[in-house]
Amino acid sequence: MTELKQVYQAADGTTFNTKKEAEDYQRGPQIRAALMTATQGNEELSDWLLDQKAVLSDVFGIGTVRRVKKTERNKLKKALEAVSEAHPNEPKFAFLVENAEAIAETFKWPGQKRLDSDEKQAAVQEKLVELLGDDNKEAAEWVAGNVEAIEKAYEAGKPKREPTAAAMEGLAKYRAKKEAEKAAAAAEA
Repeated sequence: MTELKQVYQAADGTTFNTKKEAEDYQRGPQIRAALMTATQGNEELSDWLLDQKAVLSDVFGIGTVRRVKKTERNKLKKALEAVSEAHPNEPKFAFLVENAEAIAETFKWPGQKRLDSDEKQAAVQEKLVELLGDDNKEAAEWVAGNVEAIEKAYEAGKPKREPTAAAMEGLAKYRAKKEAEKAAAAAEA
């Protein structure tokens, strides 16, 4: 039996299993160009920042409370369904199978202390020194001090979604209506 598989193909013919991988590949040159601008033409640092994008995104998130996104919750539900279907009567998986819905609904990422900007920069810099090594403290300091520019470069090539004029008009009307209701309630009180 022949199995069909959906793949995503970039403009140069390279194929990927997911649309996100294909889009990230297509955006690669734009991200690199933005990183070259941020690093003032330092190719070695720009390439390292591009290669370490996933790791650095986690590092830059230190001290930020992580919320469970809908897509993450949906992935968890699908994974729990797959376990339930594959192991319906196995005692080792009984707890997961019986409590799959509750697990999915109550899942939260581990708690994290919220850090102020100075604490966060120090924690990010410490983690970067671990990644780069003690002999690259200067590079770690530069990266920690330029997180905003690096994150902006990582967004290069992503289409910016702008609200339509009709949507903005509708929002303005809604806000005016709510203000009128608030003023009327205040006048009655």
